[in-house]
Amino acid sequence: MFYSVGYIGFQTVKVGKSYYRSIYAYLDILYTLFNSIIALNMINSYSNYWFNTFGALMAIIIWSKAFYFLQLIDEIAPLIQIIFKIFMDIRYFMVTLVIAIFAFANAFYLIGLN
Repeated sequence: MFYSVGYIGFQTVKVGKSYYRSIYAYLDILYTLFNSIIALNMINSYSNYWFNTFGALMAIIIWSKAFYFLQLIDEIAPLIQIIFKIFMDIRYFMVTLVIAIFAFANAFYLIGLN
């Protein structure tokens, strides 16, 4: 946990504000935050559904950090960049799609009440 905070601080001083232009900087911050929450959970010996959820989200964050390391391989780097560009291009469509799905889910829920 302390290593992660030190790493983020070091990168902020070394690179400056441009460090936060990458998605991986925010993954590091989320990793540090979720790691702190889970560490407090283990210290207090408190088990809860939400702490397990934080653990699952942290696992996703750690595995998504693998994309960063895969970009170091010359044959795979263009594929990873294409995937990120595709996700950035369809983000507005995804927001619209999620709203439409929730609208229909709400409508069918209201129909099912009767």
